[in-house]
Amino acid sequence: MSTPTIVNLQISSPTKNYTLPLLLSPLTPLTTQNFLSLLPKYEGVKFHRVIKGFMMQGGDWVNQDGTGGESAEGGSFDDENFKLKHNRIGTLAMANSGPNTNGCQFYITFKATPHLDGKHVVFGYVMESGLKGIMDVEKGGEWKIVKGEIVEEKEEEEEKKKVEEKKEEIEEEEIEEKDTSKMTPLQLRLYNLQRKMNQSRNLNHRGVLEEGKRKEDKGRKEKKEMRLAEKARFTLSDSEKSASDTITAQGKKEKRAKNANNFGWDMMNSGAQHRNYEKRLTSLPGQTKSKSGEIRSTELYDPILSSSNSKTTSSGISRMSADLKARELVSKRRVRNEHEGEDVDYIDERNKRFNKKIKRTMDKYTVEIRQNLERGTAL
Repeated sequence: MSTPTIVNLQISSPTKNYTLPLLLSPLTPLTTQNFLSLLPKYEGVKFHRVIKGFMMQGGDWVNQDGTGGESAEGGSFDDENFKLKHNRIGTLAMANSGPNTNGCQFYITFKATPHLDGKHVVFGYVMESGLKGIMDVEKGGEWKIVKGEIVEEKEEEEEKKKVEEKKEEIEEEEIEEKDTSKMTPLQLRLYNLQRKMNQSRNLNHRGVLEEGKRKEDKGRKEKKEMRLAEKARFTLSDSEKSASDTITAQGKKEKRAKNANNFGWDMMNSGAQHRNYEKRLTSLPGQTKSKSGEIRSTELYDPILSSSNSKTTSSGISRMSADLKARELVSKRRVRNEHEGEDVDYIDERNKRFNKKIKRTMDKYTVEIRQNLERGTAL
């Protein structure tokens, strides 16, 4: 197995269905082959363990409760290697009960989990188009595997075959050439009309085919480019991956710059909210080590830790005090004296600021309409 394999894993709950495109690595051929061999047995198997902020685990086709662990060949098999890391959301890895005890169970992470590196074999990732599905699983509910199938790169070939078959059908509809020398004027006129009608019908068929192809090609091309880009990452070295990520990030930044002038409801889109969220995080401390070697960072707030031996420090108290004072100053700066008689079109301060943003963007289009409505002169 020299190239990555793509598997569409269909999952469902009582109310929703998703297809998770899994990109399986060629760096772990034995583990990948075990997973592919078990796909038929995974049908109907539920995800028996879902931990919010951590991972979703399933694949126990033996007992469906996490106590079974038989591989495709029977029993368990050794850890293949630990080349791939738990460095992103959607990491696909083997669940085990200790070193060299891999069976049929696997898990998909809801975030990067580097503390699992060297303990569990990572053999693939969920592609970007499937991340929404695992985020929904994280919210809870009963989820199970419906079906798993290998995606073969034959979509374009099948489409070309369909187009060729359609063209052959059109060509078969062509009226055979006839000897017009023995035709009466009326027969000749009828024959020419039939030829023109047939020609128009064929041109219409071709136009429909081309229009359908244009509409489908864009989505298919984007999906294919995304699949190829993610597959190509497996063949890159760490430095090449870093360079690729930099180029991708630069492209996204340039695209955002083109759409810098948000319009209407785009002012409160997810990108703007995320930027505001990042601004609020600037006061958080970075990861540092104390003299005793203990890590003092956001790792102390890891949701999978049941307890923490962290101690309050004087620097932390000072930082919190400074942050609270800064927030108080910002809050006072936002206070404005209201004019008496001013219309109140808001329910709270947040809604007030939001309405101001809308007015700033939309008033140049709606002010005349609003004035006409107030005067009663609207058409």
